[in-house]
Amino acid sequence: MIYMNTDDAMKAFVNAIQQNVEDIQQLDADGREYGFRASKSYWIDEGWDSQRWHDHQLPQISIFELDGQTVGEGVKSNSERYELSLMQVNVFASGRSQMNKLSTQVKNVFYGRDKRMSLLSSGVKVDRKMSEFDTVEDEMLPQKVFRKQMTWRILYQASGS
Repeated sequence: MIYMNTDDAMKAFVNAIQQNVEDIQQLDADGREYGFRASKSYWIDEGWDSQRWHDHQLPQISIFELDGQTVGEGVKSNSERYELSLMQVNVFASGRSQMNKLSTQVKNVFYGRDKRMSLLSSGVKVDRKMSEFDTVEDEMLPQKVFRKQMTWRILYQASGS
């Protein structure tokens, strides 16, 4: 059995998304394609949105924990403890199609059986999606920044015997 703390659960959750988001393809001045992984500097976990965009540009995927609590103790033994966390995933993009493409890839990590079972084998159970909504953050920058916010509920075993 795998016992985790919040940091371990967060790392597994982020890693699952990083491994399954495609490279973003762009064209250089000569029209040749080049790509970059969204898992490099485009994964941001701290700072205000406007600071992030100035330093790292778009697109971005930010992930953080909203809330955590103990949900089960002593089910199989007295030392057993399960934790529940709400993870918020924000996809920031420079267009609606880019936002939808990236957010669909994120959702597929948790909807596809193989990927979901892989995450479960690392000790994190994605229970369900709690919410999802879109906004346009055009007051941050002169361009329209599209944002999809999704909240996922995850469970993991924190201790036990």
